[in-house]
Amino acid sequence: MFSVVVCTCNRAEKLANLLDSFMRMKVPDGETWELIVVDNNSTDGTARLLDAFAANTTLPLRRCFEPRQGLAIAHNHALDVARGDVIAFTDDDCRVAPDWLAVIAREFGSDPQLCLLGGRVELFNPADRAITIRTGRERLDLTGSNEALNVLIGCNFAFRRVLAEELGRFDIRFGVGCGTVPSADDTDFIYRFVRAGVRAVYSPDLVVLHDHGRATDAQVVALRQRYLQGRGGLYAKYILQGDRNMLRLAYWEARKLIGGALRRSERRANLMALSFLLKGAGRFIRGRASAREPPLPRRA
Repeated sequence: MFSVVVCTCNRAEKLANLLDSFMRMKVPDGETWELIVVDNNSTDGTARLLDAFAANTTLPLRRCFEPRQGLAIAHNHALDVARGDVIAFTDDDCRVAPDWLAVIAREFGSDPQLCLLGGRVELFNPADRAITIRTGRERLDLTGSNEALNVLIGCNFAFRRVLAEELGRFDIRFGVGCGTVPSADDTDFIYRFVRAGVRAVYSPDLVVLHDHGRATDAQVVALRQRYLQGRGGLYAKYILQGDRNMLRLAYWEARKLIGGALRRSERRANLMALSFLLKGAGRFIRGRASAREPPLPRRA
Protein backbone atom coordinates (compact mmCIF):
# COMPACT_ATOMS: atom_id res chain seq x y z
CA MET A 1 0.00 0.00 0.00
CA PHE A 2 1.12 3.54 -0.78
CA SER A 3 0.47 6.60 1.37
CA VAL A 4 0.72 9.95 -0.43
CA VAL A 5 1.19 12.90 1.92
CA VAL A 6 0.50 16.60 1.39
CA CYS A 7 0.84 19.13 4.21
CA THR A 8 -0.74 22.52 3.62
CA CYS A 9 -1.14 25.90 5.27
CA ASN A 10 -3.03 28.83 3.74
CA ARG A 11 -2.54 27.82 0.11
CA ALA A 12 -6.06 26.84 -0.84
CA GLU A 13 -5.77 27.95 -4.47
CA LYS A 14 -2.55 26.05 -5.11
CA LEU A 15 -3.82 23.04 -3.17
CA ALA A 16 -6.85 22.92 -5.49
CA ASN A 17 -4.52 22.61 -8.48
CA LEU A 18 -2.59 19.79 -6.81
CA LEU A 19 -5.78 17.90 -5.98
CA ASP A 20 -6.90 18.31 -9.58
CA SER A 21 -3.62 16.73 -10.74
CA PHE A 22 -4.29 13.76 -8.45
CA MET A 23 -7.68 13.37 -10.13
CA ARG A 24 -5.87 13.02 -13.48
CA MET A 25 -3.25 10.64 -12.09
CA LYS A 26 -3.42 7.03 -13.26
CA VAL A 27 -3.37 4.43 -10.50
CA PRO A 28 -1.74 1.15 -11.58
CA ASP A 29 -4.01 -1.87 -11.62
CA GLY A 30 -3.91 -3.82 -8.40
CA GLU A 31 -2.30 -1.05 -6.32
CA THR A 32 -3.89 0.38 -3.18
CA TRP A 33 -3.19 3.92 -2.03
CA GLU A 34 -4.40 6.69 0.24
CA LEU A 35 -4.10 10.46 -0.05
CA ILE A 36 -3.40 12.12 3.31
CA VAL A 37 -3.89 15.90 3.44
CA VAL A 38 -2.76 17.53 6.68
CA ASP A 39 -4.22 21.01 7.23
CA ASN A 40 -1.61 22.73 9.40
CA ASN A 41 -3.94 25.24 11.07
CA SER A 42 -4.93 27.14 7.92
CA THR A 43 -6.97 30.32 8.27
CA ASP A 44 -7.92 30.76 4.61
CA GLY A 45 -10.42 28.71 2.61
CA THR A 46 -8.52 25.41 2.91
CA ALA A 47 -11.15 23.73 5.12
CA ARG A 48 -13.99 24.72 2.77
CA LEU A 49 -11.98 23.52 -0.22
CA LEU A 50 -11.37 20.13 1.39
CA ASP A 51 -15.03 19.86 2.41
CA ALA A 52 -16.14 20.43 -1.16
CA PHE A 53 -13.49 18.16 -2.60
CA ALA A 54 -14.24 15.31 -0.20
CA ALA A 55 -17.93 15.48 -1.09
CA ASN A 56 -17.27 15.03 -4.80
CA THR A 57 -14.11 12.98 -5.20
CA THR A 58 -13.49 9.31 -5.76
CA LEU A 59 -9.93 9.65 -4.44
CA PRO A 60 -9.08 7.77 -1.21
CA LEU A 61 -8.80 11.04 0.70
CA ARG A 62 -7.98 11.16 4.41
CA ARG A 63 -8.19 14.63 5.95
CA CYS A 64 -6.22 15.52 9.07
CA PHE A 65 -5.92 18.70 11.11
CA GLU A 66 -2.73 19.62 12.96
CA PRO A 67 -3.15 22.74 15.15
CA ARG A 68 0.52 22.99 16.12
CA GLN A 69 2.21 25.22 13.58
CA GLY A 70 5.22 23.86 11.72
CA LEU A 71 5.87 21.86 8.57
CA ALA A 72 7.92 19.18 10.34
CA ILE A 73 5.15 18.78 12.93
CA ALA A 74 2.59 18.37 10.14
CA HIS A 75 4.83 15.82 8.41
CA ASN A 76 5.08 13.82 11.64
CA HIS A 77 1.30 13.90 12.02
CA ALA A 78 1.07 12.32 8.58
CA LEU A 79 3.60 9.63 9.52
CA ASP A 80 1.51 8.78 12.58
CA VAL A 81 -1.63 8.09 10.54
CA ALA A 82 -0.14 6.71 7.32
CA ARG A 83 -0.97 3.07 6.65
CA GLY A 84 1.25 2.55 3.62
CA ASP A 85 4.34 0.40 3.31
CA VAL A 86 5.75 3.15 1.08
CA ILE A 87 5.14 6.80 1.96
CA ALA A 88 5.48 9.52 -0.68
CA PHE A 89 5.61 13.28 -0.13
CA THR A 90 4.83 16.22 -2.37
CA ASP A 91 4.03 19.86 -1.60
CA ASP A 92 0.81 21.83 -1.84
CA ASP A 93 2.29 24.12 -4.53
CA CYS A 94 3.16 21.21 -6.85
CA ARG A 95 1.30 19.22 -9.49
CA VAL A 96 2.07 15.55 -10.00
CA ALA A 97 2.57 13.96 -13.40
CA PRO A 98 -0.14 11.51 -14.54
CA ASP A 99 2.23 8.56 -14.05
CA TRP A 100 3.66 9.76 -10.70
CA LEU A 101 2.23 6.97 -8.56
CA ALA A 102 2.88 4.41 -11.30
CA VAL A 103 6.59 5.30 -11.29
CA ILE A 104 6.76 4.98 -7.49
CA ALA A 105 5.03 1.59 -7.65
CA ARG A 106 7.33 0.40 -10.44
CA GLU A 107 10.52 1.52 -8.69
CA PHE A 108 9.74 -0.05 -5.32
CA GLY A 109 8.08 -3.11 -6.85
CA SER A 110 11.04 -3.94 -9.08
CA ASP A 111 13.75 -3.36 -6.46
CA PRO A 112 13.18 -4.89 -3.01
CA GLN A 113 16.37 -3.21 -1.76
CA LEU A 114 15.23 0.30 -2.67
CA CYS A 115 14.55 2.35 0.46
CA LEU A 116 14.57 5.98 -0.72
CA LEU A 117 13.45 7.42 -4.06
CA GLY A 118 13.65 11.00 -5.29
CA GLY A 119 12.61 12.54 -8.57
CA ARG A 120 12.62 15.41 -10.99
CA VAL A 121 11.06 18.78 -10.11
CA GLU A 122 10.34 21.04 -13.08
CA LEU A 123 9.23 24.66 -13.04
CA PHE A 124 5.49 25.02 -13.65
CA ASN A 125 5.32 28.73 -14.42
CA PRO A 126 8.08 30.00 -16.74
CA ALA A 127 7.64 33.47 -15.24
CA ASP A 128 8.93 32.17 -11.89
CA ARG A 129 12.61 32.00 -11.04
CA ALA A 130 14.42 28.71 -11.63
CA ILE A 131 14.86 27.78 -7.98
CA THR A 132 13.70 24.82 -5.83
CA ILE A 133 13.76 22.58 -8.89
CA ARG A 134 15.72 19.47 -9.89
CA THR A 135 15.92 18.98 -13.64
CA GLY A 136 18.57 16.28 -14.07
CA ARG A 137 17.68 13.69 -16.71
CA GLU A 138 20.24 11.07 -15.60
CA ARG A 139 19.30 8.26 -13.25
CA LEU A 140 21.55 8.28 -10.17
CA ASP A 141 22.41 5.84 -7.42
CA LEU A 142 22.91 8.05 -4.37
CA THR A 143 25.71 6.93 -2.11
CA GLY A 144 27.12 10.02 -0.38
CA SER A 145 26.03 12.76 1.96
CA ASN A 146 26.36 15.40 -0.75
CA GLU A 147 23.38 13.92 -2.56
CA ALA A 148 21.15 14.52 0.43
CA LEU A 149 21.96 18.22 0.28
CA ASN A 150 21.94 18.75 -3.48
CA VAL A 151 20.00 16.08 -5.39
CA LEU A 152 16.91 14.97 -3.48
CA ILE A 153 14.23 17.49 -2.63
CA GLY A 154 11.35 17.33 -0.17
CA CYS A 155 8.52 18.02 -2.63
CA ASN A 156 9.14 14.80 -4.56
CA PHE A 157 10.40 11.78 -2.65
CA ALA A 158 9.24 8.45 -1.25
CA PHE A 159 10.58 5.92 1.24
CA ARG A 160 9.81 2.64 2.95
CA ARG A 161 8.03 3.16 6.25
CA VAL A 162 10.06 0.48 8.02
CA LEU A 163 13.20 2.60 7.56
CA ALA A 164 11.50 5.65 9.04
CA GLU A 165 10.67 3.53 12.07
CA GLU A 166 14.38 2.77 12.42
CA LEU A 167 15.85 6.20 11.59
CA GLY A 168 13.30 8.51 13.19
CA ARG A 169 10.71 11.03 12.21
CA PHE A 170 11.16 14.66 11.10
CA ASP A 171 13.22 16.79 13.49
CA ILE A 172 10.89 19.60 14.57
CA ARG A 173 13.84 21.88 15.30
CA PHE A 174 14.03 22.37 11.52
CA GLY A 175 11.55 23.74 9.02
CA VAL A 176 9.08 26.51 8.33
CA GLY A 177 7.09 27.50 11.38
CA CYS A 178 8.96 25.35 13.89
CA GLY A 179 10.88 28.18 15.48
CA THR A 180 14.56 27.15 15.61
CA VAL A 181 16.02 26.75 12.11
CA PRO A 182 13.69 27.97 9.32
CA SER A 183 14.31 25.22 6.73
CA ALA A 184 15.99 21.84 6.05
CA ASP A 185 13.52 19.55 7.82
CA ASP A 186 13.27 17.48 4.63
CA THR A 187 17.03 17.56 4.03
CA ASP A 188 17.72 16.38 7.56
CA PHE A 189 15.22 13.52 7.15
CA ILE A 190 16.69 12.46 3.79
CA TYR A 191 20.26 12.76 5.05
CA ARG A 192 19.64 10.18 7.75
CA PHE A 193 18.61 7.64 5.10
CA VAL A 194 21.65 8.33 2.94
CA ARG A 195 23.99 8.30 5.93
CA ALA A 196 22.63 4.89 6.95
CA GLY A 197 23.86 3.47 3.64
CA VAL A 198 20.48 2.28 2.37
CA ARG A 199 19.79 2.00 -1.34
CA ALA A 200 18.69 5.42 -2.59
CA VAL A 201 17.90 6.40 -6.18
CA TYR A 202 17.14 9.56 -8.13
CA SER A 203 14.79 8.78 -11.01
CA PRO A 204 14.12 11.43 -13.67
CA ASP A 205 10.92 9.56 -14.52
CA LEU A 206 9.33 10.63 -11.23
CA VAL A 207 8.09 14.13 -12.05
CA VAL A 208 6.26 16.97 -10.33
CA LEU A 209 5.80 20.55 -11.51
CA HIS A 210 6.61 23.21 -8.90
CA ASP A 211 4.34 26.27 -8.92
CA HIS A 212 6.31 28.10 -6.21
CA GLY A 213 5.37 31.64 -7.31
CA ARG A 214 8.72 33.33 -6.58
CA ALA A 215 9.45 35.75 -9.40
CA THR A 216 11.31 38.67 -7.78
CA ASP A 217 14.87 39.16 -6.58
CA ALA A 218 13.63 39.88 -3.06
CA GLN A 219 11.74 36.58 -2.91
CA VAL A 220 14.75 34.63 -4.16
CA VAL A 221 17.13 36.33 -1.71
CA ALA A 222 14.80 35.62 1.23
CA LEU A 223 14.49 31.96 0.25
CA ARG A 224 18.23 31.52 -0.15
CA GLN A 225 18.83 33.08 3.24
CA ARG A 226 16.42 30.56 4.77
CA TYR A 227 18.18 27.72 3.01
CA LEU A 228 21.59 28.93 4.20
CA GLN A 229 20.34 28.99 7.77
CA GLY A 230 18.95 25.50 7.35
CA ARG A 231 22.25 24.22 6.03
CA GLY A 232 24.11 25.89 8.88
CA GLY A 233 21.79 24.18 11.34
CA LEU A 234 22.38 20.82 9.67
CA TYR A 235 26.13 21.29 9.84
CA ALA A 236 25.89 22.11 13.54
CA LYS A 237 23.62 19.15 14.33
CA TYR A 238 25.79 16.52 12.72
CA ILE A 239 29.18 18.00 13.55
CA LEU A 240 28.13 17.92 17.21
CA GLN A 241 27.44 14.21 16.67
CA GLY A 242 30.94 13.69 15.28
CA ASP A 243 29.81 13.27 11.65
CA ARG A 244 32.97 13.68 9.55
CA ASN A 245 31.13 13.81 6.24
CA MET A 246 29.12 16.82 7.38
CA LEU A 247 32.24 18.41 8.86
CA ARG A 248 33.94 18.09 5.48
CA LEU A 249 30.98 19.61 3.63
CA ALA A 250 30.86 22.51 6.10
CA TYR A 251 34.59 23.11 5.76
CA TRP A 252 34.51 23.30 1.97
CA GLU A 253 31.46 25.55 1.85
CA ALA A 254 32.93 27.94 4.44
CA ARG A 255 36.27 27.92 2.62
CA LYS A 256 34.56 28.77 -0.67
CA LEU A 257 32.64 31.65 0.89
CA ILE A 258 35.70 33.03 2.67
CA GLY A 259 37.68 32.81 -0.57
CA GLY A 260 34.95 34.68 -2.41
CA ALA A 261 34.91 37.36 0.27
CA LEU A 262 38.54 38.11 -0.52
CA ARG A 263 37.54 39.24 -4.01
CA ARG A 264 36.15 42.75 -3.90
CA SER A 265 33.46 42.17 -6.53
CA GLU A 266 32.03 39.22 -4.58
CA ARG A 267 32.77 40.34 -1.05
CA ARG A 268 29.33 41.49 0.02
CA ALA A 269 27.45 38.46 -1.33
CA ASN A 270 29.87 35.94 0.16
CA LEU A 271 30.05 37.62 3.54
CA MET A 272 26.26 37.77 3.65
CA ALA A 273 26.00 34.08 2.77
CA LEU A 274 28.57 33.17 5.41
CA SER A 275 26.71 35.19 8.02
CA PHE A 276 23.44 33.34 7.37
CA LEU A 277 25.23 29.98 7.44
CA LEU A 278 26.66 30.86 10.84
CA LYS A 279 23.31 32.24 11.98
CA GLY A 280 21.66 28.91 11.26
CA ALA A 281 24.37 27.03 13.13
CA GLY A 282 24.00 29.38 16.08
CA ARG A 283 20.22 29.04 16.12
CA PHE A 284 20.47 25.27 16.20
CA ILE A 285 23.10 25.24 18.94
CA ARG A 286 21.03 27.58 21.12
CA GLY A 287 17.85 25.59 20.53
CA ARG A 288 19.22 22.06 20.31
CA ALA A 289 17.75 21.11 23.67
CA SER A 290 14.24 21.88 22.37
CA ALA A 291 11.70 19.14 22.92
CA ARG A 292 11.70 16.50 20.21
CA GLU A 293 8.75 14.34 19.34
CA PRO A 294 8.72 10.64 20.26
CA PRO A 295 9.91 8.11 17.67
CA LEU A 296 7.61 6.84 14.97
CA PRO A 297 5.64 3.92 16.46
CA ARG A 298 6.25 0.52 14.91
CA ARG A 299 3.29 -1.16 13.29
CA ALA A 300 2.10 -4.47 14.65
